[in-house]
Amino acid sequence: MSFIGINLHFFTFAFVLVLVQVLVPAFALNTDGVLLLSFKYSILSDPLSVLESWNYDDVTPCSWKGVTCKELGLPGTPDMFRVTSLTLPESQLLGSIPPDLGFIQHLRRLDLSNNFLNGSLPSSFFNSTELQVISLSGNEISGELPESIGGMRSLQFLNLSDNALDGKLPKNLTSLKNLTVLSLRTNYFSGYVPSGFNSVEVLDLSSNLLNGSLPLDFGGGNLHYLNLSYNKLSGPISLEFAKKIPHNAAIDLSFNNLTGAIPESVSLLNQKTESFKGNVDLCGKPLKNLCPIPSTLSTPPNISTISPAIAVIPKPLDSTPANSSAGTQNATTKNQPQNGLKPTTIVAIAVADLAGITILAIAILYVYQLKKKNTLNQNDHPQPKNNQKLPTETILSKLDQPVETRKPQRVHV
Repeated sequence: MSFIGINLHFFTFAFVLVLVQVLVPAFALNTDGVLLLSFKYSILSDPLSVLESWNYDDVTPCSWKGVTCKELGLPGTPDMFRVTSLTLPESQLLGSIPPDLGFIQHLRRLDLSNNFLNGSLPSSFFNSTELQVISLSGNEISGELPESIGGMRSLQFLNLSDNALDGKLPKNLTSLKNLTVLSLRTNYFSGYVPSGFNSVEVLDLSSNLLNGSLPLDFGGGNLHYLNLSYNKLSGPISLEFAKKIPHNAAIDLSFNNLTGAIPESVSLLNQKTESFKGNVDLCGKPLKNLCPIPSTLSTPPNISTISPAIAVIPKPLDSTPANSSAGTQNATTKNQPQNGLKPTTIVAIAVADLAGITILAIAILYVYQLKKKNTLNQNDHPQPKNNQKLPTETILSKLDQPVETRKPQRVHV
């Protein structure tokens, strides 16, 4: 073989080798697709076959079900189309969330709500700088929310409700300036309610184990909806807290352990009665059980030292609103000092006096009638024979005559 033939064969082989090295990566699955496949392999059950179209042979995952891509990479490269959204709600997926999902660089929306995902949230999630929407509600995710969630500066929507998350709410959760919707309802979060939710518009922390009092510097200038019901919050509703709530916001503080009077703030007075029910020791509008008014009346004189006629007047009672609860009225009655006679004694004295006056009046009337009858008998003739009585007109005419001119008349038989 000549030297020229050998060189030509060598250059041909080298060209094919380089061409293979260039073309093979061009037709292989890109980085985002590989990261998504880790999620497919972590799923133990896919009864609806929503992940059936996820194949390693594809160049990009942009045609996969639930995946959305945008042209963000360099043109002509495998990474020209990058994954920006993964949305597979209500797909009956059983499994866990792998850490690799948190490394998808341009992932902005993640919706895996209402599935059967368990395990904890991978820490890689909270290092994402582009995630704007996370919706994982209606799963069986457990564990705590790490403090690193405060680094998700682009996060706008976070819904982790109806899971099994526990622990305390991260304090820096309120430092997310772009966060407008936060729903963590129906979990096992405990501890205090963080303060400083200045940008949040919808906040739902209901059905948890949150305790302590309502924060004074709650924030809430942009708030449209606040739900803190079914927790263990205690103490009064401060006026400072009420002032932070916009007038048109809807709030729900029902079924806690809040006490005292509801502040007379427009934002609270605009709420329905149901927004405060379930707080036994809470009173004031818009609730029906109004707060008791402290008595300002002076102590009445001791009835035992005054006459029986005045003793029948009942002593003044402490002022209690007509709509107060029965429990409040009973408590007020028990705490009143027992001065003077008892009410039963006063009633007995009054009845006895009235009975005595009645008997005396009857006796006077009887004596008067008796004297009147005797006078008539002295001035008239004896009764006629055969027990006949004088006509009524005759008796009346005699009563009308003066005493000195009255003359006896003979009664004819």
